[in-house]
Amino acid sequence: QVEFVDDVSGTLAQSWQALDRGDLSLAHVKALHRATRNCTPAVIEAVDAKVIPLAVARRMTPSQLARAARRLIITIDPQGAAERAKQAKERGDVEFYPGEDETATLAAFGDAEPLRRVMDEIDHRAAVLKRAGDARPIGMLRVQALVDAFFGAAEHGERPSGTAQALVTVDLMTLLGVTDKPGELAGYGPITAETARRIAADATLRRLVTDPMNGNPLDLGRTYRPSKLLR
Repeated sequence: QVEFVDDVSGTLAQSWQALDRGDLSLAHVKALHRATRNCTPAVIEAVDAKVIPLAVARRMTPSQLARAARRLIITIDPQGAAERAKQAKERGDVEFYPGEDETATLAAFGDAEPLRRVMDEIDHRAAVLKRAGDARPIGMLRVQALVDAFFGAAEHGERPSGTAQALVTVDLMTLLGVTDKPGELAGYGPITAETARRIAADATLRRLVTDPMNGNPLDLGRTYRPSKLLR
């Protein structure tokens, strides 16, 4: 917060004055600060001087102001913008964040052009599912489309070969439906017994014997894929 105030009062002089007059909101100023924070002071001052009067005159929203600022940055400093874009793309990554109630967020940060194409493909596949009669909300269809696009369409209840698989640990009595203790999804955490059994219905099994006192593993058996009849 201190850094933000220093930047606004220093290189974003026009923004500060517009905020003081009530011509722009704090959200506008923060949007411009985010758009210009990696630029040199000279570029920031130039963008601030040109875009703020335009934003006030056209009554831009914070997102419109940020978009106009990004365009102006490239216009004023094309070489610098290209170098900053290259450095930013080199920080690209995909991360997984566990959420509540057996949900999670998969976040991808990187080159906007291929990621935009990925999103377009997800929307397209979700629309195909919707037209085929899938009544689930469009958000759920997008998630389904993402999973299908990555793993491929599984046929006859079998996993596509060569794909990554989730590791789930569940005690035997819960697997058999005698008890309903939570399972454990590796990289996420506890899941309900119902979810653990659903995953196990199409899984390769491996016996893990643990110490009943502290849960430490004592023995790990070979993997076994049950037949359809046994399932």
